[in-house]
Amino acid sequence: MENWQTLYQEATALEKQNSLTAAEQKYQQSLQLEPKQAEIWSDLGHLYYQMGRHQEAFSTLSQALEISRFTALHHYRLGMVFEQLQQIESAIQAYENTIKLDANLVEAYLALGRIFVTQSQFDAAISNYLIAHDRNPRDVKILSDLGQAYELQANESELRSDFYLGFSYYRQGNYAAAIAPYEKFLASLTPAIASEAIERVYRYLGDCLQHLNQSQRAAEIYQAAVKQYPQKPDFHINLIAALRNSGQTRSAIAAAATAAQLFPEMVLFERDRHLVLPILYESSTEISTYRQQFNQGLAQLIQYVQSRADVNNAESRAVFLKSLGSQTNFYLHYQGQNDLEQQVQFAQLLHQLMAAQHPELSQPLAIKTPSARQKIRIGYASACMWKQTVGVLFLGWLRHSDRQSFEIYSYHLHPHSDEHTEKFRASSDVFRHLPVKEAIELDYIQAVGEQIRKDELDILVFLDVGMHPYMSLFSSLRLAPVQCVTWGHPVTTGSPTIDYFLSSELMEPEDGDKHYSEELVRLPNISIAYSPPDLSEATKTRADFGLREDAVLYLSCQTLFKYLPQYDYIFAAIAQQVPQAQFVFISHKSAAITEKFSQRLERVFAQYGLKSPDYCAILPRQGHNSYLSLNGITDVFLDTFSWSGGNTALEAIACHLPVVTCPGKMMRSRHSYAVLKQLGMTEAIAANEAEYIQIAARLGLDPKWRHQISQKIKAAHSRLYDDITCVKALENFYQQVVHQQAFLASNSR
Repeated sequence: MENWQTLYQEATALEKQNSLTAAEQKYQQSLQLEPKQAEIWSDLGHLYYQMGRHQEAFSTLSQALEISRFTALHHYRLGMVFEQLQQIESAIQAYENTIKLDANLVEAYLALGRIFVTQSQFDAAISNYLIAHDRNPRDVKILSDLGQAYELQANESELRSDFYLGFSYYRQGNYAAAIAPYEKFLASLTPAIASEAIERVYRYLGDCLQHLNQSQRAAEIYQAAVKQYPQKPDFHINLIAALRNSGQTRSAIAAAATAAQLFPEMVLFERDRHLVLPILYESSTEISTYRQQFNQGLAQLIQYVQSRADVNNAESRAVFLKSLGSQTNFYLHYQGQNDLEQQVQFAQLLHQLMAAQHPELSQPLAIKTPSARQKIRIGYASACMWKQTVGVLFLGWLRHSDRQSFEIYSYHLHPHSDEHTEKFRASSDVFRHLPVKEAIELDYIQAVGEQIRKDELDILVFLDVGMHPYMSLFSSLRLAPVQCVTWGHPVTTGSPTIDYFLSSELMEPEDGDKHYSEELVRLPNISIAYSPPDLSEATKTRADFGLREDAVLYLSCQTLFKYLPQYDYIFAAIAQQVPQAQFVFISHKSAAITEKFSQRLERVFAQYGLKSPDYCAILPRQGHNSYLSLNGITDVFLDTFSWSGGNTALEAIACHLPVVTCPGKMMRSRHSYAVLKQLGMTEAIAANEAEYIQIAARLGLDPKWRHQISQKIKAAHSRLYDDITCVKALENFYQQVVHQQAFLASNSR
């Protein structure tokens, strides 16, 4: 025979499964064996409440209270029943009894708030909601209820209503909805409003606008905040970022200079006033001006750090590292020039501080002798091991690795994971997800560095250095005997602790070695084993994008900061020869940057007597399948000059789209060129700008030639995709380096 405890457990389990009738029977059987258990009576009463049997619930809960009158939960449940029986005063009394017994039972305050709102007793309702909010400050439902209570209250509480409604939406991540109440709050300020509340609204409203990529409006909010709260450094930080993101570079630099005077101890303002660069340039002259300014600023910043940073003081080092390491020289690299000197200078500065801060992570490491273990241990580290360009490009190195000879360790450093992350996991012997922190945390760097060292890698490969700040910091350490970087971000790291730059034989110019501080390794072909994308859901039509059915569509889909102004005329020159041309661009996440690019096009088309809106369509940012659809419905892919399309060119070729490119002097301007060379197709490779225009125009005017090239691309796919030649060469390089290092180590003993 079952005991009462077993029956009670079965009852609660059945209730969780929503088998309420069966649960009722078990509760009753349990009570027959043990009628003095108040918890069983209470749970049965709550079950009746859920079943809508409110009178039975009242009787059963009363029985629970007869046995145990000092249990808060029994009173709370009785209050719920009284509400359903429309005995409101009794419900209020029950909830008040609940709070007397347990002041932290938030649900009782919410219930009282709800009742008082229905009775138009808004002060009492708000009082209870505020206590509930104090007990559980992150509950968005409480904030929403509080905001609604204020909204229903008399007019003098309208500002508070806006505050809490805005905060409720903000906590839910509904940034668009939060803007209106926050703006209303700021527009109706009175002396009675607490300064702290105003400060919070500025902070949250600015953040909402930044999340929605409304950088220009965010900058206005932060400017107002800085004026009212000049001693709050985070407002200055956010103002600089918003000004930069909205294309107001000069204003961003001026704001940084002002902040540097107000907060001389905060190095990041010194960094920003020297190194902030435009996202998009207005002219080639502006590029030269800012490059010269950057070079001078970098020299001044290095001098500033060396004169003020005490490398023997941990606190001083930490301050400088957190400031200097929080950004990379990302936008410098899009000027299309050789950045070796600047990269080396900045990397040396970081390395000096990192080596002092993490000395045990900076000491040389001896490689294991090949006989010490059967397999060579390779580590791959990246913040892009998800469906991001770098992760897509380099997954093939892991998928096609020789697992009999190599042991693969992966270090996924980004918080986000997706189905592509799982492919990295499946292609690794050991997969470690070590998500980076939002701000620079040196303890995190220490912990990750210790873990990688503990794994005793032979070779560590950074898939990208230069995009995410943490990757630059990690690359300044010595975490494996041999350290490499790939062209995931196709610029030298400048770091003394990165030994090899893994690049592509077809992408590199003859003098490519001069562009790197690392030893250059030219892997065969395009250097990656790239799988073609799945096109099964790329089904959108021209009409879906609002593109002309009769147009010759030229797809130019790079991120807008890849477009340098000296090449804008090329689009107008093509349009002059191809009247049916329509150029398809993808907008930047910042509406202000997109507008600046649109204005550039308007100016250059006007010089050719044309109107850019007649020829140019700047589409919103697309999901991946929509983007692939664009490749399928357009006629020609136009590559950018100073920074070529890599992943985009490979996706265009997968859709049999003719690609027009003109290789430059730097590897990063030669990705599409390498793709076409590997396909064995040189018809659309231009030697100069004039030839580029000629080829693009011919493809637009000669549909037969265009179709022939498309068919040749289709027939040549097998030469390009899933090419494991490079993987074999990569692994030969790994083996050669390990044996070479082991030999040198043995001879030095």
